[in-house]
Amino acid sequence: MMKKILLMTAIGMTTLLCETTYGNTASASTLSANTSSATTETAQQLGVAVHIPSSGFNPLTATNGELKAHGFPTKPTNPSLLSAWKTAMEHSKRFIIPTFKSVISTHHYTTNQSTASGSASSHNWSGYYAYNGYNYNGYTDVRATWTVPNATTGGPGGPNYQYSCTWVGIGGNGNPDLIQMGTEADLTITLRTYVMFPNYYPWFEILPKYPYQQDLTNMVISAGDKMYADVSYSNSTAYFYLVDETTNVAVSFSDSGDSSDYNGSTAEWIVERTEENNSYPHLTDFGSEVFTSAAAGSVTEPGPFAIGDWPNNELTMSEDGLTMASANNPLTTVNSFTDYWKNYGNIDPVG
Repeated sequence: MMKKILLMTAIGMTTLLCETTYGNTASASTLSANTSSATTETAQQLGVAVHIPSSGFNPLTATNGELKAHGFPTKPTNPSLLSAWKTAMEHSKRFIIPTFKSVISTHHYTTNQSTASGSASSHNWSGYYAYNGYNYNGYTDVRATWTVPNATTGGPGGPNYQYSCTWVGIGGNGNPDLIQMGTEADLTITLRTYVMFPNYYPWFEILPKYPYQQDLTNMVISAGDKMYADVSYSNSTAYFYLVDETTNVAVSFSDSGDSSDYNGSTAEWIVERTEENNSYPHLTDFGSEVFTSAAAGSVTEPGPFAIGDWPNNELTMSEDGLTMASANNPLTTVNSFTDYWKNYGNIDPVG
């Protein structure tokens, strides 16, 4: 059986590293379990169920039902998507018990765009979304692979504070309900001395359940790390899976709520300028962000199937006629596209 650990608070917790290996055999063996002091501080009791695979469980040979029960993403049938999934599973060698920090100043706003084929614009999102989800009884799974961008690409001559994040999610386009997980790439440049301090970390958020971003404080990521993320929803529960294929560290957890947190009309693959203190900030110069193995599933068509197999739309991030980021249109392949940084933009009020 899967080990489920109810995380009530991150105060005083330790970080469990449970290392497993998935080879050509039918089992996964526990190699080590090490602990180190948690560095995060939070008083919020999230009530998150953490999924640690038990010794002997091998996702490569498991059924989709077994995968779901153990907190793993389901297995695609599309050859390209299946290859990416296998790579992610093979690199999921060390599972952590995550610790979280609620960042009061940081928030991921939803967007409000039409669901017509072609291109649309957003103040804070750039990328692609699949729409018409309720023709399939709602999107219930979204996933992709990307590389954490280098936040120092623009050098020391840009704005002093820059923010960006890359994520996949369900909902949030034209509605307030959004389930999402991703990675942050921010940059602070000191005044006068122009020293650059990049900041990279993973996070998740459920809107409207949590008013603020929840950072995963004990999963260390760096620019250049290759990430595989999956967000899914069933039975009033949101499931999150993230593996850093560069460090072989993975995390899997679920958050039970109610159906008011879910709207399956859209699924997203997005670069966002993260809201800070009720304003849209300058967008980090991330250069370009390549999404591969971008796929989604629904109630009636679980798949998952490539983004190009669903009705989809490209989003350009723009404000007052200034384009900050945009994706290539049409898609590069049926399951991939590239999002390009264009401009830092201005600090714009939310709303």
